[in-house]
Amino acid sequence: MSPSSIRASSRIACLFLAASIAGSAATSEDFEYIDKGNSITITHYFRRGGANVVIPSIIAGKPVTEIGAATFRYNDLLQTVSIPATVTVIGAQAFENCIRLQSVSLSSGVTAIETGAFARCYELGAINLPSSITRIATAAFEYCQKLRSVAIPGGLTTLEANVFLNCSGLETVALPAGLTALGSNVFFSCGSLKTVALPAGLTTIGEGAFEQSGLTSVTLPGKLTSLGNRAFSGCKDLENVQFEGGLDAIGSYTFHACSRLKSLDLPKGVERIGDFAFAYSGLKTIGLEDVREIGVRAFSDCQGLTRVVFPKSVRIINDSAFERSYQLSAGVFEGNAPNLGKKVFAPAGPEFKIIVSDTSKGFTVPRWNGYGVSLPGAEITVQNPDGSLVPAYQYFKFATMLVNRRSADTAVFTIRNVGNRKLNDLSASISGGSSGDFTIKSPIKKSLAPGQATKIQVTFTPENAGKRRSALFIRSSDGDEPAVRILLSGLGVAVLK
Repeated sequence: MSPSSIRASSRIACLFLAASIAGSAATSEDFEYIDKGNSITITHYFRRGGANVVIPSIIAGKPVTEIGAATFRYNDLLQTVSIPATVTVIGAQAFENCIRLQSVSLSSGVTAIETGAFARCYELGAINLPSSITRIATAAFEYCQKLRSVAIPGGLTTLEANVFLNCSGLETVALPAGLTALGSNVFFSCGSLKTVALPAGLTTIGEGAFEQSGLTSVTLPGKLTSLGNRAFSGCKDLENVQFEGGLDAIGSYTFHACSRLKSLDLPKGVERIGDFAFAYSGLKTIGLEDVREIGVRAFSDCQGLTRVVFPKSVRIINDSAFERSYQLSAGVFEGNAPNLGKKVFAPAGPEFKIIVSDTSKGFTVPRWNGYGVSLPGAEITVQNPDGSLVPAYQYFKFATMLVNRRSADTAVFTIRNVGNRKLNDLSASISGGSSGDFTIKSPIKKSLAPGQATKIQVTFTPENAGKRRSALFIRSSDGDEPAVRILLSGLGVAVLK
């Protein structure tokens, strides 16, 4: 006999041996099963049994301990199922694509729900998870779009990948105190999930764990040591993130496109911000604390950022880190010049400046790496009502108004000190042209600390018809820009058309 024939014979013998050990398939009423010696595993359900199924606890005098892989898969008639206390394992894809399954009753005794067991059960609105469960495997409930709430049993320490992926109706999740790890994409695209309390002992949040979810706030516990890439990417409603410490890095795309996230202070110990970590977010302020390296495009397209303070710890700022953050007018460096990548602040308009401290080294004046550099001092910027920086030599246009003070239009400008010295002697006045048609309605602060802002309200109330023009002058102790001029224009009419 040839070697290949011997190997083939051996494989066949092994298959027969495995079959004899597993037992042969048999039937009992609506079920096909395998007798494993001391227990029964159900392997198939005959559709004649109807839409409401009660799985027996005993078949052939032995306990039913397992619902085998794919037993009810693609059963489009099944609506309810009751599982007895004898069952300990629900096999992989056991109920996958049971598209009319609405409710499942699990008795205490189930310890494992295997991969994809209830995946794509689109009508499943409720399921009780008994305390006996110690494993919920990958994708167990993915695409269960009508599932509203779930309480994870206390025996679980890990919630595996994709478990609730695309459960778009999921509103509440209770996580147990002993949970230490959330797998990748575990709550991906759970758009109705607004809040979740992460247990204090949680150490790992996997990639994309809450990506595109509906979270509005989250507190990251102090024992968290691993925060995966994309963990909160696309959470457009996320407004508040609190860190309790523990992390040393923010991964790539972690808070990408979190458009309502306005302010964030990174905790001590975070040394690296990954690529695209906060790109397209709504950040207006960011505290970098101990950060040493800022990744590629980490803060690109952040239109709310006007001023960023780089602490002494910052050593590397990679390519395009703040690219297209058009409102950024100042980068304040408290330490020495870092290694700077390409197009870090590009495209930067003429208003953008790098401001250095008294002890900073490695910068050149008046320009460094193509950017204007200012020595320590106050630095004023003025923003239009829409948040954009006031451009030089362009008019701010008010709406058309009726003459003789019969109607008025109001604009609110924001004055900000983006420098690293106190801005003093602030004042505002209107002069020239039709100055009587424009009035300042609110006082401004006389001084601003670094990073502080104040607002000024200007009202247009035309006295005569026609084009009305004047200028708003804002003066301060800014050494290289002691006066900012905003050209004002409006149109007065006798009758609005």
